[in-house]
This record gives sequence, C-alpha cells and structure tokens, in this order.
Amino acid sequence: MAPESPARRAPHAALAALLLAAGALGCQQRQAEAQLLLPPTSVAATNEIRGVVTSDSLRVRAQPSVRSEVLAYLRRGEVVEVLQRSEQQERVDGTLGHWLEVSYQGVRGWTFGPHLELAAPGAAPGAANPPAARDAAAP
Repeated sequence: MAPESPARRAPHAALAALLLAAGALGCQQRQAEAQLLLPPTSVAATNEIRGVVTSDSLRVRAQPSVRSEVLAYLRRGEVVEVLQRSEQQERVDGTLGHWLEVSYQGVRGWTFGPHLELAAPGAAPGAANPPAARDAAAP
C-alpha cells in the first residue's frame, strides 16, 4: 500500500483541527451555560418554616390580636411561610397559643398558631409540628 500524498492528508488534517476546535468551543460554552444556570444558594439550605392550615377558615390579621383588621382568609390545607412567633401566648376561644406572623401569596400578617401544623425545613410529609419547627418559629 502506497503512503498518502501530503495533498490528500491536508483536507483530513484541516477537518480534524476544525472538529477539535469546535469540540473545545462547545465544552467552554457548556461550562459557561452551567455557571449561569446554577442558583446562588442551594434550595436545600433554606431555613423556612412552613405551616399547613388545619381549620376550615383561618383569618390573616394585620396585628396579633382578634380585634385587628382581617387581611385575608386561608382554607384548610393551604401552606404558609412562618416568619416569626409572638413573645406572649394568648387565649383565644379557650385555646392558649402564640400568634404567628405568616406570608401567603404576597399577603403578610398574623394567624393564631394552634390553627397551623408546623413543619421544619426538609421534614417529611406527615412529620408536622416537630420540636425543631416549634423552636425555630420562636423569636
């Protein structure tokens, strides 16, 4: 078998160089895209406490008081973010509990805590109101 002439090798070498350059450029572009798509913090690192409404209808009030203006109504099963807990417990309709400041669909206000089932970050469904969730909602 006769060796290939340099004139026949040149197109193959040029094609190989072009494919190599395209592959390197593609790798760099994928790395840049991956860097742009990554969130600045891990979703698993969140410290949010969630509360699930356990009553048929729950008022969200402007202040932690039964006399305060009602901002919204929540229904059983709706999930809110718990922001903080009132310092003092209060008795409402015979039930002693803390008021919880919550956020739900852009509304921020206070609900009476015993009407929410709390869950800590990363808690499995059905593992609501563990001590860690109650403690984390403390001021």
